[in-house]
Amino acid sequence: MHTAPCNRELPRFSPEERRLLMSERGIHAIVITRMEQAGYCSIRQVLAAGVPAVVEEVCRVVGTPAWANRRRSLERAMERARARQQAHAEVLRSVAPA
Repeated sequence: MHTAPCNRELPRFSPEERRLLMSERGIHAIVITRMEQAGYCSIRQVLAAGVPAVVEEVCRVVGTPAWANRRRSLERAMERARARQQAHAEVLRSVAPA
């Protein structure tokens, strides 16, 4: 199960994260809304929980296993997010003072 539920007072996935997620075929606004309903509000949370756990939780929350069809799209989106994070970390390391 994921670490902490989203705070209902705060925004959900950031606009940048929404763009990244929705740039993947098979992920659209309702997919993101379903993840938010299940308590996932950041890519960091999805990566920490793992895609299989997120898919299982969303299926439970929405009451249908059909949502599992998004698993591969979500895995691809998380791979891109991971790659983006690694690239960002490398840039930071390259400009850090020695």
